[in-house]
Amino acid sequence: MPSLWTRRRFLSHSSASALLAAHHPSLLAGQAARPQSAATSPEEIAGSVRGLMHGKTERPLRYRPEQGGFTIRNSSEFFNRPLYGQNIAFRVDAGDLPEFSLYMPGHGGNLRLGFTARGTAKWLSQADEIVATYHAGRMSYTINDAALGSNQLRLDVVTAAQGPGLHIRVQSTLAKDEVQMLYAFAGASGRKGKRGGDIGCESEPVSQFFQVRPMECAGNNYTIEGHTARLTSKAVNLSFDFPPGTTALIGDASRWNDGWQALADSAASGPALPALLASVKLSATPLHLRINGDVTIDAEEAYVRRCAQLDAVASRVSLQTPDPFINAIGPAVGIAGDALWDEAQHCVMHGAVAWRNPLAGWRGPYVLDALGWHDRFIQHARHWIAKQNIAPVTTAVPAIGQPDPGSHLSRTENLLHSNGDLSHNHYDMNLVFFDALLRHLQWTADLAFAAEIWPALERHLAWEQRLFRRLYDGLPLYEAYACIWASDNLQYNGGGATHSTAYNLFANRMAAQIAAMIQKDPAPYEREATLIQKAMQTHLWIGSQGTYAESKDLLGPQAVYTSPALWSVYHAIDSRAATPRQSWQMAVERLSAIRSVPVSGLSVPPGGTMLSCSDWLPYEWSLNLLLLAENMHMALALWQTGMVDEAYSLFKGNLLDSMFQGLCPGNFHMTSQLDAHRQEAQRDFGDPIGITARALIEGLFGVQPDLLHNTLHITPGFPSDWNNASLHHPDLDLAWTRTGNRESCEITSRLGRPVALSLKLRAPSTGQPRVSINGTPATGAFIAEAVGAPSLHIQAQAQTHWTVAIEWKGPAAAPRPAHRIVHRDDIVFPPSQIIDDPQRALNQGRATRPGTHTVFTQAGTPDCQWWMPHTFLVLDPSPAPATQPLGTSRPIDLTAHLNSSITEIFERDYASPRSPYCSLSIPQQGIGAWAAFDRRPSIDDTGLRSLNGELRIPYGPTFRTPGGAAPNCLYLSHWQQDKPTIRIPLKGSAKMLSLLLAGSTFPQCSRTDHAHVHVSYTDGTRSSLTLRNPENWWPIEQDYLIDDYLFVDETLPPTRVDLKTGKVRSLTQAQIQTQIQTQAKGNGGHIPGGAATVLHIPLDPSKTLSSLEITVHLYGIIVALLAATLISD
Repeated sequence: MPSLWTRRRFLSHSSASALLAAHHPSLLAGQAARPQSAATSPEEIAGSVRGLMHGKTERPLRYRPEQGGFTIRNSSEFFNRPLYGQNIAFRVDAGDLPEFSLYMPGHGGNLRLGFTARGTAKWLSQADEIVATYHAGRMSYTINDAALGSNQLRLDVVTAAQGPGLHIRVQSTLAKDEVQMLYAFAGASGRKGKRGGDIGCESEPVSQFFQVRPMECAGNNYTIEGHTARLTSKAVNLSFDFPPGTTALIGDASRWNDGWQALADSAASGPALPALLASVKLSATPLHLRINGDVTIDAEEAYVRRCAQLDAVASRVSLQTPDPFINAIGPAVGIAGDALWDEAQHCVMHGAVAWRNPLAGWRGPYVLDALGWHDRFIQHARHWIAKQNIAPVTTAVPAIGQPDPGSHLSRTENLLHSNGDLSHNHYDMNLVFFDALLRHLQWTADLAFAAEIWPALERHLAWEQRLFRRLYDGLPLYEAYACIWASDNLQYNGGGATHSTAYNLFANRMAAQIAAMIQKDPAPYEREATLIQKAMQTHLWIGSQGTYAESKDLLGPQAVYTSPALWSVYHAIDSRAATPRQSWQMAVERLSAIRSVPVSGLSVPPGGTMLSCSDWLPYEWSLNLLLLAENMHMALALWQTGMVDEAYSLFKGNLLDSMFQGLCPGNFHMTSQLDAHRQEAQRDFGDPIGITARALIEGLFGVQPDLLHNTLHITPGFPSDWNNASLHHPDLDLAWTRTGNRESCEITSRLGRPVALSLKLRAPSTGQPRVSINGTPATGAFIAEAVGAPSLHIQAQAQTHWTVAIEWKGPAAAPRPAHRIVHRDDIVFPPSQIIDDPQRALNQGRATRPGTHTVFTQAGTPDCQWWMPHTFLVLDPSPAPATQPLGTSRPIDLTAHLNSSITEIFERDYASPRSPYCSLSIPQQGIGAWAAFDRRPSIDDTGLRSLNGELRIPYGPTFRTPGGAAPNCLYLSHWQQDKPTIRIPLKGSAKMLSLLLAGSTFPQCSRTDHAHVHVSYTDGTRSSLTLRNPENWWPIEQDYLIDDYLFVDETLPPTRVDLKTGKVRSLTQAQIQTQIQTQAKGNGGHIPGGAATVLHIPLDPSKTLSSLEITVHLYGIIVALLAATLISD
């Protein structure tokens, strides 16, 4: 995904009909108000960041599932559904309304259809009733209108079977009255827009963006010959084949929006802005219009052939389930996956509309094997392997170099493009490319192809080790260098990250297996995989939290980051870097930490959810988004963990959001309409298409071939309330049913050779079941390490067809217990009960630590055992923070310690220490990110300095702070020019210490300890405060945006002091009480001149003070001490 260097300005949202009425009132004149499927267009194009609040998530269902398609009645949207050419860049932007825009690429003109009947002329988009359906790569419209009487028009729209072309078939139910079909074409301009005219990417909605602009018709030249015509222009040349009997003429495009009659009357004027017009009498015989069609083939036959082509693609994967919304996925993912394929280049595109260009990443290529296009994947792999860098290695191992000039020390692309690199851009796209390649070999076991790609795989693994392998006590973690889609502005400063390390673990394990099969040495890869696994467990696993960390710093104190994004969870699970119980803990920890966004609204089926890809603050592009791809990969991980109902809720919720509630029917969008910044953006984007295909096949249906080991693994992930489901796939058929205590699974394999079957089913009961395979009695074994529910493992010998029947016996399995809320020291389990407490959350069965925790008990019978998870939230009630401490202030004299000006915080040069390796790093001004490396907020402390040395906080402390030009802060950090710790002697006693602090943070530092403040007493005890984003550590340059779902902070906002004005912003006592009962919210945003934060530490007034100590815990962040005050009664 190319980086975003500046924010684009977008218009606020508006409905397409409102825009058209404003610009072209005659187009909609005379139309009665019609029922809308959505009150306004769901497309929103915005440049600002907005919060998502309770009560603001509901949106109506726009499309309903009908016979595997997506249907809407009387919508107001034009050009919102692309119809794709046959594996080329051409598309037709159709939509809910029957007008069509050709994209060649570049705007190739618009086709508008209408009718005349009973003295009335109307465009079809103005008809009284329009029912539009998208299905199997084509659009169909059923049109009724009072002027048509009992006639009903049916339009079917497809692209050409070959090359860039459009085919429209019109049929009438009857033709008692004379009805003329009308056609108008104009506006071939070649206009492309910023992102190919995609939703959420242009300066106006696509319904407006692709409207004909009459001035762009200049230079369009039409010639008419009977019922055919030709267009020649600088942008495009087109041929038109109208139905026999058509009358064609040339009108004036300046009258395009004045109705058919005005256009027709303009024909005699010889217009400078031409439009092609045509009319033909409607009959019982279907009428065909072909643009760029093959006229050597009968029109009806050509239409039938193209429909057959589309049906073959749409039916590659078909499914039948109790849920019609899910059944519609099969055709949609087939068509979208096919749209990503470029036949001329023999590779997958980044997107079908926006970003329709080849990239070695991201997850789009997963769709090829998931839908059985194994031959295409081989072509795709060869396309990129041919581009792999094979130049001699010229650097040491590990590679060391200098940052790229002009990047503010944030990037090291100069090291990236070396032996082994595939992508030739500023991303490590190797990891996901080879991940898809290795999974391809699991589908095919094509050892000849494995031997062919082996040198490229060797170069890749050597490249990863040379550039990104980081040692911690001799154990390797791997730095992530923009190696996932959501990696813009994500930098690890040389440190090892969970997701990149997990990728490398899977790659080395697979390389070892493949090496042994093609007579290569597996030992180096086995050894590396063993070391990686040990490193992850030793340096990234946070046992007390039950999760892998986001990353571990290489520099400074080598802190771990304790709020992993979704990618850290699902990559660890998908790459098999966690045990079953670890996977369960990780999933629970993130599902508890990140608030689920409900997918709801009028006619929307209940139960669907979405997750932001992180719970990080403040907002930064790509790091906290509502992304379809991230949610689908997380759903797959939940299925792999055994959380089938949670997985299904996420899977279905996101499909409802994208395919049924969004602007485009059957769409795989990039971001949701509820996203904080981009809102709904892009159509049929590669990343979500590929991973949705995997989630559908590997997750919901549980199909995971491993032909390298001659086994077909099937672990269905059907929701607990389903009783049947079936899948047709190019490689297999699966039909599952459940009736009472009987269950059956019929599987027919069309894989490359007969394989063994490994079938795992959730067991509803705990007795030994009766099992048969193809009518012959067989046995199954309960899996002792199963988590959440008992699981029966059935194995069958290699063949091509199995009918597995199970009759469940014994008492019902105990359900998973609900999550509990307890208090510290509450008894959670009797001390006598045997439990596995991996997080050490209990002591003698009592809760010991606040937070969400999971423990496990062994459940079942001697024959049927599994691990039952018990999740509970431990509350630790504490008094509300003293935001307005009353008493006598005793400012601490910091004159001897203050040595800098707070205005210099982003003017200083943070050049060292830095990773010497191929790393993405904090820019040298101490703020920003690698994709926004030139950000430099201006800090202005004139207001603070104008206070005559005394800052009074209303109803709070008084601080002493220098005026004039004297130094007014002390910087603490792990940068070379600073010290990480300051110790200041104290005397006497006090009930409170108040601090005036300012500094920096970064999104991935969220929910992680930034610094520790300790006040020591002479008796050796101490009182402490931990600085954490967002609870009490707010960045100097902005306030946090706080909302209910995406940017959550359940603590009260701290008092802020605006440095430029000296204004103090604090909550009143009434506001404190109100927000304690709810949740503090804030609009956030840049603060002119910056702001400092006031924090308080309650002290023991009965003890004598010894010292104040502040220690920075994280590399890269800056803490500035401006003032400190003791408060006594």
